[in-house]
Parts: sequence; structure tokens; C-alpha cells
Amino acid sequence: MKIPMLNIVRAFGIAILFGAFGWSANADSDPKPKAPTVTVLGAVKDPGTYDYRVNMTVMDALTVSGGVVVDSADLSSATLTHDGKERPLDLTGLLKRGDLVNNVTLSPGDCIIVPENHSRVYVFGEVRRPGFCNLHANDRLVDVLAAVGGPLPTSDLDKISLIHISPKKNCAIFEKDDLGRYLRFGDGSANKLIQAGDCIYVPSKERSFRPQDLWVPLQKLHLLNDNARLIPPGDGGHCDLNHSIMLVSSLTRSVPRYILEL
Repeated sequence: MKIPMLNIVRAFGIAILFGAFGWSANADSDPKPKAPTVTVLGAVKDPGTYDYRVNMTVMDALTVSGGVVVDSADLSSATLTHDGKERPLDLTGLLKRGDLVNNVTLSPGDCIIVPENHSRVYVFGEVRRPGFCNLHANDRLVDVLAAVGGPLPTSDLDKISLIHISPKKNCAIFEKDDLGRYLRFGDGSANKLIQAGDCIYVPSKERSFRPQDLWVPLQKLHLLNDNARLIPPGDGGHCDLNHSIMLVSSLTRSVPRYILEL
């Protein structure tokens, strides 16, 4: 058997074999530098790592990642990590109002994270897309109605019903809202601030609101327990003749029952 001849080169006391095995003395002595990148993660259409470009901005990075997923992105809670330090990055103004304050220039290695929004609001009645929508920071009633396509022509915006679950008080707080005052006269108090878990019911102009109208929506949300019932006015002992009481169950297991005052 013929053994191939090996050439041995000694450099700094280290023997490097090459020749017969196709090795080169400088195979790894000059590795190519890695291209600079930025990373975009979370609720964007195509999360991943992308090539960095000179003067690349937050908007540029969001664009190459396909943009945010509108239905699930929590724009107000995004973050930017630079040199290992994380800072808040409120994308609400940038993407909704064109405010360029947060459209900062990025550096190689920066990472943008757009978290998913797990805060929901439920809207039923005379709206174009009844169901749930994601709640963003400082959203008010008109913002939520816009998110479900807006009210129908048959809607009665003067008699909107708003239910807020209050675990601290062990109850669901019911209030009526005359949004028409805001739309006609600019009364800001009628455009209420909405909280996560709220349920909004928009009635029809064709007939007056009945407590039973909320029954099916609340059942769909699993807010009503098996023993839920409407108590006639006065039966509760503390309500006046213009109210009724409905027993409902909690969204969380920690509180077994709510009392909803209508």
C-alpha cells in the first residue's frame, strides 16, 4: 500500500498537516466577518433576524418583518434592546398617528419585541362585527366600537350598556352610557375609558333595552353560572324599582359568583 506523503509545516510550535488531505495552512486564519443584523420578534407577520442597513429605523425593521399583526399586537408594550439594555418602545403613536418620536435609528444587534395583546373587550348588539376585540392602552368607547367595524344604522348610541367586571368588589358593575352626547356635543365624559374584560352592548333603536338582551352574550362569555336568574326589582333589598339583579359567575375560578346590577 502506498502511503501519501504528508507535508508538515511548523508555525509557532504547532504542526499543521496539509496536502494529501486537502487541508490548507490558512484555511481558518481569515474567517469572513458576520454581516450586522437586527432582530424583530413577537406579534409581527414574519419574525426573525434581518440584515442591518445603515441608518435603519424602527419603521424599517417592522417593514422588513412584514409589519405588526394588527389584531394581536400590543403596540404600547413593545421594547427595544440595545447593548443588552431594554427600553420601552411605544409603537401606538408611530403606527396610528405617524408620531416619529419612537422611530429611532437602530444599531447592529438591536432587538425589537412586539408582545401579543391578551386584553380583550366584548361587544354585542347593533355593531358590524359583534364579538371580541383587543384592548389597547387608553382605548375609549369610540375606539372599541371602531375596532368592531362601527355601529349599525339601527343602533341606539344613546343607550349603550357597559359591564365592568370588578374582582375587588366581587361584582360586575353595570352602567348605561349616552355616547350621543360625545358625538353631538363633544362631551368627553360620555366617551368612557374601557378596561380589559369589559362587555359592551349596543341596543337597537327599534325597541327598548331589556335585561334579557344581555343573557345570550353573557352565556357565550361563560359569565353566567348554571343557576343564574333574573331577580325582580325590589327582591334584592337594596335596589330601587328601576333596577334588576342578575347572578353571574366569574371569569376566574378564584371568585365563584358575581352580582350584576342592572
